[in-house]
Amino acid sequence: MISGIFILFLLILSLLLVHFGVIAFSIFWRFILPILLILFAIKILISGILLLLNPYFWILIGLIVLVVWAMNKFNKR
Repeated sequence: MISGIFILFLLILSLLLVHFGVIAFSIFWRFILPILLILFAIKILISGILLLLNPYFWILIGLIVLVVWAMNKFNKR
């Protein structure tokens, strides 16, 4: 799986190559940038699915809900 740092590295490298004239600007916008955006979207999707499977995430959500509930209960008095 491609990490976010590697995707960022590819994006910066692509921009540098465009800046120095090694590849044409239109090729960057037509091919490289869409591929990087698709890889980034896939990474975000997989990360979200894995976060839902993490029990510590649900413990954190439960703690936040408990604190908000307690604050509402004691502020109404």
